[in-house]
Amino acid sequence: MKITYKRKLFIFMILSFLLVSTTSIRSANVAPYGTFSATASCGSYEGKVIVNVSNATLVSANDWCDRGKTVQATAKAGASGSASISMSIVDAVNTGTNPPTEAGTVYIGGTTISIVSNSGGNSGGNGNNNSSNNNNSGSGNNNPATPPVKDDQDDKSSESMLSSLTVSKGKLSPEFDENITSYNLNLTNDIASIDVNAKAKDAKAAVSGIGKHDLKAGKTDINITVTAENGSTRTYTIHVTVEEKPKEFIKYNGQKLGILTNLDEVTPPSGFEKTKVKVSGKERDGWYNAASKIYLIYLADKDMVKNFYMVENQQVTSIYKPIQLLGKSLVMIDVPDVLQKKNGMKFTTITIDNQKLKGWTFKDKNFQNYYLIYVMDTKGNVKYYQYEKTEETLQLYSGAAPITAHDYEKERANSGNSWLIYTGLGSSAVLLAALIYTYLRNKKNVAYLMTQRRLNYRNEDKESL
Repeated sequence: MKITYKRKLFIFMILSFLLVSTTSIRSANVAPYGTFSATASCGSYEGKVIVNVSNATLVSANDWCDRGKTVQATAKAGASGSASISMSIVDAVNTGTNPPTEAGTVYIGGTTISIVSNSGGNSGGNGNNNSSNNNNSGSGNNNPATPPVKDDQDDKSSESMLSSLTVSKGKLSPEFDENITSYNLNLTNDIASIDVNAKAKDAKAAVSGIGKHDLKAGKTDINITVTAENGSTRTYTIHVTVEEKPKEFIKYNGQKLGILTNLDEVTPPSGFEKTKVKVSGKERDGWYNAASKIYLIYLADKDMVKNFYMVENQQVTSIYKPIQLLGKSLVMIDVPDVLQKKNGMKFTTITIDNQKLKGWTFKDKNFQNYYLIYVMDTKGNVKYYQYEKTEETLQLYSGAAPITAHDYEKERANSGNSWLIYTGLGSSAVLLAALIYTYLRNKKNVAYLMTQRRLNYRNEDKESL
């Protein structure tokens, strides 16, 4: 009778199973978190080994099984209960192909162990030891009942906080607090490394990440991890920012300004979009505002004070520093030399609303509470503003000289007195005119009477003759 290929394969698998059934499986009771192993014979199988574990962590295992050879797997048990290892082979039956064809997965052995705090010893065989330390026969998959045991980890500390965290350079922000796990540290560009020191709150906890750390320009994160006695962890992070050291410079207004290229953390003023700005014949990273048609670049002075600067015709023309003055959004700009001299005023540094900026004071002591400033609005329009210190008012400057409250009241009083004088003079003029009119009228009457009298005399003389 002709034996078909399927029958050959079936007989082959039956024989292989019989061979594997005699495989030696190692098993034993194990302490919590202890290691245990299982060994199995490949028999007539050949292929990739698949290892599965339960309540355990695989430590090592063979990944290929050759016919007639053995494979072994080792795992770390959990805290309590039972743990197991099982091994299977993806058998490559058809060796006539390249690579061999995977025919199917075949279980070749494994073991299950009990996790106890105080094991009474190990025993061999195909079964596991039960709580009475008796051996069970079989394939190694029988699990005798195990009385509850206490996990040793329950007695271990879970404290994973720091009691202190310090750095050799700079100052942490915010100040250290055991409950805060994230800190910022800003350093100057002359610092290449720092030492980090930390102490765990629990003496049984371990701390990693302390010691010397090399730094670079820009951002570096330093992680300090505290591992508690029971294995739980907490990580504290220091976000270190080392300012960039400029390598190229631009001369402006008698200053040497460094060009900054690390702009990832720079937030431009409102309305500006990132673009390329040509400065002194070379394109730089910068920003542009289409509404005001202003180009900006980011520069640092000799003290590493960083600001935006306006660029026009490839030249830096002024600082561009957005500020808030008494509720108004304005931009501090440089005052051109030709505008700094004004009659009756002194060009100096003044303070308005806690902001220091260049401006003018009046030389007249009566106007000592008045300042004049030269700023830009957010639309790019340059304007003068007048500030009054006592009332803290800021308004557009009309060009007229200010007047003090005292002088204003004096002017009002003088205006009142002038009205009385003018009224008095007017009344006097009317009275004088009336007197003159009366006088002239009386004088006219007198003349009339005198004329009449002379006429009467003449008539009397004629009659007497």
